[in-house]
Amino acid sequence: MFPALSLANISSVRQLALLLNVDYGKTLSFALYRANQTSAYRAFSIPKRDGSERIITAPKRARKSLQQSLLPLLEQLYDPAPCVHGAVKGRSVKTNAAPHVARRYILNVDIDDFFPTIHFKRVVGILSSSRYGVHPTVATAVAQICCHQGRLPTGAPTSPILANMVCGKLDSALLRLAKKNKLRYTRYYDDITLSSSTSGHLTAATGIDLSSDHIAHGADRLSDEFKDIFTNNGFSINSKKVWGTTRKVRQQVTGLVVNKKHNVPIAFVRSTRAMIHSIEKMGIKSAQEKFLRSRKDNDSLDLESHISGRLAYIGYITDYGLRYTTLAKRFMAVSQGTKLPLPLLERERSVYVAVSKPGNEQATAFHVGHGFFVTAAHLVDPNKKPIFILVHSPDYYESPIATKIVHINYATDVALLKNVGAVAVNDRPAIKLTSRQSSRGDQVEAYGFENYIPGNKLGVVKTEISSVRQLDGQTRHSVSAPWPHGMSGGPVFDTQGVFLGIVFSGPLYGEKISPYGTAFTPSNLFAAELEQWLIDQAS
Repeated sequence: MFPALSLANISSVRQLALLLNVDYGKTLSFALYRANQTSAYRAFSIPKRDGSERIITAPKRARKSLQQSLLPLLEQLYDPAPCVHGAVKGRSVKTNAAPHVARRYILNVDIDDFFPTIHFKRVVGILSSSRYGVHPTVATAVAQICCHQGRLPTGAPTSPILANMVCGKLDSALLRLAKKNKLRYTRYYDDITLSSSTSGHLTAATGIDLSSDHIAHGADRLSDEFKDIFTNNGFSINSKKVWGTTRKVRQQVTGLVVNKKHNVPIAFVRSTRAMIHSIEKMGIKSAQEKFLRSRKDNDSLDLESHISGRLAYIGYITDYGLRYTTLAKRFMAVSQGTKLPLPLLERERSVYVAVSKPGNEQATAFHVGHGFFVTAAHLVDPNKKPIFILVHSPDYYESPIATKIVHINYATDVALLKNVGAVAVNDRPAIKLTSRQSSRGDQVEAYGFENYIPGNKLGVVKTEISSVRQLDGQTRHSVSAPWPHGMSGGPVFDTQGVFLGIVFSGPLYGEKISPYGTAFTPSNLFAAELEQWLIDQAS
């Protein structure tokens, strides 16, 4: 059986045409050897936050089509390191900021002239290197398709992944530096972030000294050794975009505030609120006219679409918590036909009683979407697993749902259930899962069914995290008030309504307290595994 064709196992331009599913003579050969390379692109500018302009060089339709066909082939070759968050599926500004949340010292560095710095020979060189193994002839053709005037254009769909490939050595060098000095390192396109829990480690690695200053600005504060890492890898640092900050001031990573948790800057929220207020006050027609007079060049022409986009961003970053919910409700009240997700308001409809059959062991479960439920693993006896588990929402839905266990982890005390009965639940409200971190002193509230018997209602316990400790070999968060029996497996939220974890265990029947009855399993302990379980079930 022949191996599937890829960029790494072809050796000619004709084979590349076959791989791209285009005609060699009419399309690929024309694009490589006969087309006017300058006319294959258009240039325009967009305003930057500092008031200057960014020049975008975007491919026209024919060239863009070729590049879009190339993109999945390049993705087959590229295995992104965990530190890389730009142009990687499943990663974003949010995942890029997450490792730096609540760190004492943060350094942000910007690579100067990022895409244009990566020239034709560097693209050919990295593709044909031993790491990627593309034949030089094919690597040259790919570079011709993807470069403009000998460099990566800023608006091409293939530029980000090729830049990530070229940055591989830079990433490795900065990761080694970070590991040596106990720092955390991430890169989002040209935005470099390093963070530390001690000023001395950051100074040793970069030269930036934040032991007495809360803010350090400018490349002159960086050590020559640190700047040489960039120079030796073919890049230079933008001296205007070097910022070192302590947590005594506002710390930002790729536009998100990270002092205590990743959050949208308050100025962005306020301006969104002001747009909604303008519709409430003067109506959509007058508000639209006002918006057009003040809009920026890269803003949408339609005010309602613009606000919807902003709210989608706020919701994504803040995990659809209270701030987002308040704005979304106001906007939907004045924008006819607009429908936005409101998971915070539907939490109670997402929580269920879970009972094993046979066995009748009882806990709490919650819907995470598409007929999947999460509960506590200790509901299930590993030596005598139930045939199925009934989940029931007595406050809102009449019929119980038959589910089976599809994944279970006794170490983290998490189990995933799947609807196997006749009751359709795919469209029912679900709790938005997150990996949001929590810490001692945070106010939390848990949802669950206490000592459930027919007629009981959903209970809510409000308390605060008192400590972080090891229970059954895993890190759990202890709380000040005990969970009643039956709340095991219930969801725990912060005061903004953002999911934080799962109730670990309550006391046994007849007992008032339990060594496990005042703890919950934080979501960052199981979020990645649970997400993979759900992906496995969808495939």
